[in-house]
Amino acid sequence: MSVANLIHARVQTFGQASIASRLALYSAVLLLLLTVGILTSLSVGPVAIPVREVVSIVLSPLGIPLSSYDPTHQAVLMHLRLPRILVGAMVGMALGASGATMQGVFRNPLADPGVIGVSAGGALGAVVALALGADRLSPLALPLCAFAGALAAALLVYSLAWLGGRPTPATLLLAGVAISSFFGAVLSFILMALSPYSDALRGALFWLLGGLEGRGWSHARLASPFILGAVVGLLALSRDLNLLTLGDDHARALGVRVGLVRTVLLALASLATGVAVAVSGGIAFVGLVVPHILRLLIGADNRVLLPMSALGGALFLVAADTLARTVVSPAEVRVGGNSPGGGAFLSLSPGALTTERTNTIEERGSNDPPQSPFLPPVSTGPNRLRPLGRCPNAHGSDSAHADHYPYSHTRSSPHPDTQPLGTGAGHRGPRQSRLAPGSGGPQWTCAYPRQTP
Repeated sequence: MSVANLIHARVQTFGQASIASRLALYSAVLLLLLTVGILTSLSVGPVAIPVREVVSIVLSPLGIPLSSYDPTHQAVLMHLRLPRILVGAMVGMALGASGATMQGVFRNPLADPGVIGVSAGGALGAVVALALGADRLSPLALPLCAFAGALAAALLVYSLAWLGGRPTPATLLLAGVAISSFFGAVLSFILMALSPYSDALRGALFWLLGGLEGRGWSHARLASPFILGAVVGLLALSRDLNLLTLGDDHARALGVRVGLVRTVLLALASLATGVAVAVSGGIAFVGLVVPHILRLLIGADNRVLLPMSALGGALFLVAADTLARTVVSPAEVRVGGNSPGGGAFLSLSPGALTTERTNTIEERGSNDPPQSPFLPPVSTGPNRLRPLGRCPNAHGSDSAHADHYPYSHTRSSPHPDTQPLGTGAGHRGPRQSRLAPGSGGPQWTCAYPRQTP
């Protein structure tokens, strides 16, 4: 058993606890790690500052002096490192929460915050600003142009998706791919048109790699209200996102206004991503890897996964930026090129990212409903596990009531000799079906996310 599977099995025992208890524990752990990461990042660099002095400098504006400190260290900390680290934490928070939201909305493990073209739009806006020299007018001109490009991309994607009627995940995804490809082509043309020795070309290439150097309090003030507001909005809709992962029909039967909720979720995720891209450039892997790792460790319930993805994204990016500042000190590596997400993604156990058996029509039976393709199994046993999805009861009908979430049941694939065991659709306990001797046929188990009052 891989380490990820072992940790996941241990976490399932704690998963029976209430949502509030799980949130409290996971939040405390990640907040502790984030605090340690921020203090470490503040203390290391070309100018080393002891942790005790770091704490004293940070608390001194609050009127809590702990010890004396060097004024030079205070200037380095308050004007260079602290705003940069806070911007990095907010960008990681935005990308982590947006990545978890996109993967839930599209029910696709490869979805990331830029899947609907927001990142490509932000990149195009920034490169246009650099090519026209707008960055010389004001330090905020570049992020504002990047945000305008991200907003334009999101509006174009929604407009294209609405042309064929009510947008669906498929139409939104295809529109996002089309807009990303178009903006990528325009971006390449602009880069080719720039002089190979111009400052604009060098600035554009550096911006496209993503980085946090030069970020000050003005960038923090610009990004914080949008990112924090968007993340809070995503957290408020986490239960509806849980129901969307079951499929549109099932979510609609449970009372979710599917079109409105999906639009609001994507709008909030696009806003957070656009602002993050505007202040940091293109930083990959955070929105893709962090939700994956946390889903393996704490489960797929978005009421827990979304806030933990936000904290985990902040921790991930702070750690990546610290490594970028120190690995070749006093020089720096761009955070986007240094991000360890690729290695983290490749190191994940393939067995932990996929179910134990392929969820094909032949295996499920042609009458069985489709399963959500990216959620991990929730337990082990002799019956092969199926990911979260619409789960029929023993008589083959769908169980479409929110109160049925706390249970799971086991059933065989449709077979003419199936002998149902258990009670009717209102039964809350285990429900099983058994094949007649010698009939064969695969077994599967469905499990709903745990709901608490």
